[in-house]
Amino acid sequence: MQAVCLLGMFVAGALIVAATRSWPGLLVGTALIGLATAPLGTVASTQLQRFLPAGRQSEGFSYAVVAQASGFTIGSLTVGGLSTMTSILLGVATVVLAAVVLALSPT
Repeated sequence: MQAVCLLGMFVAGALIVAATRSWPGLLVGTALIGLATAPLGTVASTQLQRFLPAGRQSEGFSYAVVAQASGFTIGSLTVGGLSTMTSILLGVATVVLAAVVLALSPT
């Protein structure tokens, strides 16, 4: 549930940036996103540690790092080719989808 709340902060921040298109909106929106980033990374690491078998944790964390780096790279390339509004809305849709999946998961 904590991850869903943090992802909600991401959505709120992105929507503020998309809706206001001003410096105060940009600052408030990116602050919300920034405040959720570190705790969300901690939640992800804790969940990985809990679900991975003891003998395969280093392999699991390695896959997680590669997946995150690939996501940042693909995201950066995508953002470079799309309009600002499309990029923001695509990011919001992705975070909303992740939050829904987490909220509906049995654990």
